[in-house]
Amino acid sequence: MKLIRLDLQAFGPFTDTQIVFGQADDGRDADGLHLIYGPNEAGKSSALRAMTDLRFGIPVRSRDNFVHDFNRLRIAGVFVDARGEPVYLARRKGRGLTLHRPDSKDHTLTDAPAATPEQEQQLTGGLTREAFEAMFGLDHLRLREGGDRLLKGEGELGSALFEASAGTRGIAGILEALDTDAKGLFSSHGRATQAVINEARSTLEGQRKVHRDALTRPAEWQALERSHQQALEELTTLEKTLEEAQRHEKELAGLRTVAPLLEDLDRLRKELASLDTVPDLAAEAREQRLSAQQARGRARQDLRDAEAQWQECERRLQALVIETPLLEHAATIERLAGRLETVTEARVELYRQQARVERLDARLAEQAQRLDHKADVQKLLKHLPSAADRAALEEDLNQLAVIGPRLEDRRSRLEALETAEREAEHEAAAPEVTASESLAQALHQARALGEVTADTQAVKRDLEDMHGQLQQHLADMGQTELQAVREARPLMQAQLDEARNARDAVEDTLRALNEEQARLQRDRQEQARQLEQLTAGGRVVTLDTLLEARAWRDALWSRLRQTYVEGKGAPETAMQDLELTRPLPESFEAAQVQADHQADQLRENAGQAARIQECQGRIKAMDERHGEIQARLAQGQREREAWIEHWQARLQAQGLPDLSPDALGQWQARREALLELARRLERLERSQTERDEQRRQAMEALSQALCAVGERPAGTDLATLIEQAGAWERQATAAQGRRQERERHARIRQRDRDALVRDIDAMERSWQARTRAVSAWHERLGLPATAGPATVRARLEELDALEALSVEREDLLAAQARQQSLVRDFQDQVASLAHLLGEPAPSSPDDHAGQLQMRLRVAREREHQRAMGLQEQGAAATARERARQELDTQARVLEALCQAAGGVCEDDLPEIEARADRKRQVRMGLEERQQQLALASIHSEADLRQRLEGLDVIAIEADQARCQGEIERLGQAVAEARRVEERTRRELEAVDTSGEAARAREAMESAAARIQGAIRPWLRLRLAHGLLQEALHRFRQRSQAPMVAAASKYLALMTQGRYARLEADESQDVPVLKAMRDDGTLIGVDAMSEGTRDQLYLALRLAALELRRESHPGMPVILDDVLMTSDDARAGLILQALARFAGEGQVMLFTHHRHLLEVAREAVQADALHIHELERERGVA
Repeated sequence: MKLIRLDLQAFGPFTDTQIVFGQADDGRDADGLHLIYGPNEAGKSSALRAMTDLRFGIPVRSRDNFVHDFNRLRIAGVFVDARGEPVYLARRKGRGLTLHRPDSKDHTLTDAPAATPEQEQQLTGGLTREAFEAMFGLDHLRLREGGDRLLKGEGELGSALFEASAGTRGIAGILEALDTDAKGLFSSHGRATQAVINEARSTLEGQRKVHRDALTRPAEWQALERSHQQALEELTTLEKTLEEAQRHEKELAGLRTVAPLLEDLDRLRKELASLDTVPDLAAEAREQRLSAQQARGRARQDLRDAEAQWQECERRLQALVIETPLLEHAATIERLAGRLETVTEARVELYRQQARVERLDARLAEQAQRLDHKADVQKLLKHLPSAADRAALEEDLNQLAVIGPRLEDRRSRLEALETAEREAEHEAAAPEVTASESLAQALHQARALGEVTADTQAVKRDLEDMHGQLQQHLADMGQTELQAVREARPLMQAQLDEARNARDAVEDTLRALNEEQARLQRDRQEQARQLEQLTAGGRVVTLDTLLEARAWRDALWSRLRQTYVEGKGAPETAMQDLELTRPLPESFEAAQVQADHQADQLRENAGQAARIQECQGRIKAMDERHGEIQARLAQGQREREAWIEHWQARLQAQGLPDLSPDALGQWQARREALLELARRLERLERSQTERDEQRRQAMEALSQALCAVGERPAGTDLATLIEQAGAWERQATAAQGRRQERERHARIRQRDRDALVRDIDAMERSWQARTRAVSAWHERLGLPATAGPATVRARLEELDALEALSVEREDLLAAQARQQSLVRDFQDQVASLAHLLGEPAPSSPDDHAGQLQMRLRVAREREHQRAMGLQEQGAAATARERARQELDTQARVLEALCQAAGGVCEDDLPEIEARADRKRQVRMGLEERQQQLALASIHSEADLRQRLEGLDVIAIEADQARCQGEIERLGQAVAEARRVEERTRRELEAVDTSGEAARAREAMESAAARIQGAIRPWLRLRLAHGLLQEALHRFRQRSQAPMVAAASKYLALMTQGRYARLEADESQDVPVLKAMRDDGTLIGVDAMSEGTRDQLYLALRLAALELRRESHPGMPVILDDVLMTSDDARAGLILQALARFAGEGQVMLFTHHRHLLEVAREAVQADALHIHELERERGVA
């Protein structure tokens, strides 16, 4: 929706403020460039936020509540809907539905109907707040960021166009971040080990090898497990015996500890019984007695001191003599004393005023004599005009003073105009030349072709460069004919990816098999080396050899029983069947000895035998795996050859070169660039042909037009003809201008002459009327009838001075009366005060007032001394009473202490206190020993006495020493048993390796889980990277030409043709954006100034919005201080470009720089520019 009016009812600093963008209901006059100016603190930022908040809602934590409360924030506006009808919408702050359709701004929003979904859809354009601000909003910071991204991206075309179109930030940075995150998960580089998948795969392979190596060892586990169980049982038995001995030793130690405590309990109980007759006194009784005695002594001393102080205060009070009447009238005395200085100054001022009155009388008489020697002052003052007459007279005098010079000026100007008119009539009329319309039209058409010569040379250079680039592209691609490249049918990216994936799958399989084969060869060599080291000392017995020896022994025993016990054959036959060299019994004995010997060796060298068997098992497994790998390698080679054959046939069918998928992808990209270059070359050649035809037609038209105006064509070159026609047109225009200037001057002179005649007539009439009014005052002021305005004004000033002297004299007489009244009043009050004090009337009131003040000061000082004495005497009496009370209190305390001690006298208290203290200490010692006994043993006192019955300390210590010896012996046995258990447990753990296999398996599963968890995010990142690149590629193919053309137009306007156009440079791997200067130089973004880069980004944004304008009709473009990096000249050009863009829409530019208003008025036509000043809008509101 298009915005016609913004109502800031209660938002930020605004209250009932309107910003009107157009008056028509259909919003036609609201289009154009709207420059919204507001100084600091004027509410520019709030108005800017209101533009967005009205469409998308006021945020919960809005910053615009510093004047109005949150629940009172209101914004409204008049919009034009899709049908072209005006709609009034209002937004309040709140939750839920906050957009309403009130009838007027006074309507309560809560009662107003809600906006329809269609209206809200049109208002927002189907966008979110973020999308709207990114697409249709641009501030200074984002403008600078856009210029910086153009510099950092070195003008990469796809990213620049995409970011400018969508308003997004940092497409190149997003691509780089996606690639970095993907490499953090997986890297195809062979030496990459930090990526998650690479590290997990390496861990998986390593733990798989560890798991294969962790095979189960030979069966010695049962024997070692039995040994470990026996050691563990023996250790448990010894530990239990040790615990019993330690518990018995602890009981003996407890009895040894409590025996002295029981003896102390008996002793303390006996002593406590002897002190039973001593009274129980409080623990602080002695301190209370000593404190009471000390307090009693202090109270006696305080009583003596207080009595002495009271007597001293009484003596001082009797010696004081005070004048009580002075204190009774102290306020009157102080008031008179305060006025003493004022009265003295009043007497001095009376003398001064009398002298000034005499001087004023003399001046008045002199002034009156000067004006009229026959009249007195009062008679002269009666001639003064009243205030109303004086104002009218002043007005007449002022107007006469103004009209006179003006009338003389108008008369002199009229005379000068008449002289100039006479001179202009005698000038010869200049010959007039009229320009031919056909020449002007032909010249306009020829100039519209631009700088033809330079443009033709530039096009020729471009054609030569493009032909060279075309041949270079063909040579780089290994082709000689462009037609062959065109006829080739390229494969889609998905087909290339499919072929690449199929090839990579085969190659990865072969590479993995080769790596595994090499790893197996290394592992087999390592196992063979270990087996050789294990068997270097001769034949080693293993479990297999032991089983073979036992099987041979069992076979000989079976034949021996058959032959000698059962009698089923001859010994010679058995020897022949078994191929024996010795008799059967001797061979059986030798086999039995050999089997037993191998069994003994196997027990002695169990570890070595297990390792040999393990090595042999691994070598066998590796040989089997090697055979499988060889078969899979052969199958992989056949698959690779089949893929190569299929790929070559497919390329031949498509007419494509025999390349790998990666190389073919690059070849096809170059093919696209080559075909695009060929299409550009064809377009440029067609454009050159059209330009040549236009040039020929323009030359013919100019030649015919020059001949028609009587000019002979100066040459056959179009530039020469344009210069000749332009010179003729300038001469004709200059002649026409001179003629029009003369006519304009004549009209101006006639208009000025008529105005001067009218002014002179009006001024003469006014002069005469004012002169008559002033002449009526001449007789009253005593002036002759011929006196002028200056004389009248001088006489008025003289009368004013006389009046001022008279007024000053009256003021002095009034002040003199006031001073005299002040002196008389002071004298009367001093006399009245003397009468009240019973004293005679003073001859000098001033001296008497001073003496009374001194006497009052002495009386007050003595009164103060009397009050202080009474206060001290009262304090002494209070201290005396307090000391007496303290004596009584301490006497009662001592009496209570004596009664508590059994009614003894005060002198016997210390001895009773000492015996009571001893009794208390004995009782406390008894309680302490009972607590120690409870802590030392859990048994009761009776149980402990029963256990100690018949025992002494020596017997307990002997039994304790025996227990300690037994504990030491058992401790050594436990330590030895623990070492045996530890050794057998370690031997058992050394044989049992199932834990290592489990840990390896767990590590393998963890690595597989990490791979599985990382593969999906890695695929998402790679997919996002590919999709974003494909979107950039498609956007560049779809929007490159129209967007670059539109941006070229705006950049040329912003730089006044310094940068004629933008071009896409595809000579590099990635197309980049470059600008052509007016001298034909092509420069990159890095060669531009900072401000020009910002303007390039603004031009790209305007071009993108122009192409997308139809998809979001009525949406305004909101800019905030985007001219801060531009000088005034460049700012005017940018404003022209914005006005051109705003021809079919609205552009709202916010700024706080007032000088831009004048720049805009000079640069932009008035009908395309609308200026809004926020301070003025608020003032109107």
